[in-house]
Amino acid sequence: MTSKRFFAGRALAALAISVHFGLASAEPQNGWWWNPSESGRGFFIEERNGLIYLGGYFYEDNGRATWLTSGGPLTDPYLYQGTLQRYQNGQSVFGAYRPPGPAVDVGPVTLKFTDDSHGTLTWPGGTVPIERQIFDEEEPIPAAVFALFDPPFRPLSGWWWNEAESGTGFSLEVRGNNLFVVAFMYDDAGLPIWYFTAGPMSSPTHYEGDWLLFADGQTMTGPYRPPSTPQKLGRVIVDFSAEDEGTIAYTDSTAAKEANAPKVRSRLITIRGNQLGPNNRWPYSAHWPKWTGGVDILNTLISPTTRLEESLTFGVTYDLQPPQAPGRVTYDLNPNSTLTYHFLFRDTETGCEQKGDMVIPGPLTGLLTVRDNLTYVGSVGPASVVQVPVTETCVDPSNGSVRTSRLADRIVGGSVEFGGSQAFGGISRISRFYPYYALQPTNPRPPPLMHGIEPYRADPDFFLEWTLVAP
Repeated sequence: MTSKRFFAGRALAALAISVHFGLASAEPQNGWWWNPSESGRGFFIEERNGLIYLGGYFYEDNGRATWLTSGGPLTDPYLYQGTLQRYQNGQSVFGAYRPPGPAVDVGPVTLKFTDDSHGTLTWPGGTVPIERQIFDEEEPIPAAVFALFDPPFRPLSGWWWNEAESGTGFSLEVRGNNLFVVAFMYDDAGLPIWYFTAGPMSSPTHYEGDWLLFADGQTMTGPYRPPSTPQKLGRVIVDFSAEDEGTIAYTDSTAAKEANAPKVRSRLITIRGNQLGPNNRWPYSAHWPKWTGGVDILNTLISPTTRLEESLTFGVTYDLQPPQAPGRVTYDLNPNSTLTYHFLFRDTETGCEQKGDMVIPGPLTGLLTVRDNLTYVGSVGPASVVQVPVTETCVDPSNGSVRTSRLADRIVGGSVEFGGSQAFGGISRISRFYPYYALQPTNPRPPPLMHGIEPYRADPDFFLEWTLVAP
């Protein structure tokens, strides 16, 4: 492949247009985790407000579905060490409320995350590699929409329960247009059991689906075996009245098939999210005067005879603006922000190398919008199109002579957006935020931080990363 053919075939226009990505948050992602080679069992993990709660869903030796839980405070968001606990004799789906008996310790558990979507679970069954289970892709919210309008309604992904009926609950995640729920409860004999439903929602607030019971799958300590075909028990209807409030209705269609069954049983439960505490709401006065840091875009493409590198490195400062709209705070890009552009293409077949490097002092433009619940989206880019000169140097292998020539300029421009994604359990959220007015120099705390790595789904060699810190 010659350098000219490569250059013409892959002129990286992606750097000159608005770019949208999916988020990898600054802490392990909330939601469903699994081992892809051991489908049929899974783990639901939620971290919030310095707490973690884990549920493991698997099977007893006799094939019954069962579950264990663990939870507590965290000192390190990427490491949790606790005790697995088993409960029994609690409320069945259609029975009168009764609290479960005391927790029984089953053994130690350790969750160690290597990044935001991969980790290992060590429990009495051994060590299991786990990763985020992604069952539907989601699109990011454009910065212009995020800044002017409220985000689309989306129920909170996490642990849900009825506060008056503790001991049972629901692991609930919404991704894209799909709802995924496991209900952890007890059977009529008081033994722990879980039920499952998943599928597309007919509207952002309404879902109807089958209520399923799995059996005969992988135990905690046994070798892998897939579960048998699930048993359909009835129907489930879920309605949300707010992002953390709703109802779930069960209908037992199997009862109508039994001899002398008087009627189909049903039950309506009012449920709430945020077992680990509500999302913090931060007014304008709590926000920091500025955010500083960087936004980096990198594209690296390697073949047996070629190597391409193209990057944008933004050094940015966002300054707090006067209040402009209820529920959101805006920051404008400081004029001292800078951009460094780097381009390199090397072809060993031709002995040619193309290079273009430039520090662009400005002007740059950008906006950072942060809502009271600490969700955010930002943008940054040159105020106008910039032309970066590219020089090609070729070495003749026969005599070692060097030829240098000027090629067409690289075009750099457009706005790059970061954050604002609904992927992996929630819109991009500031982590480790604490109010500006609570800062005490004699008692330093970790600085408020936004961080993300956003792989570009259309090209695995292309990614964007940002880090913003309140100084």
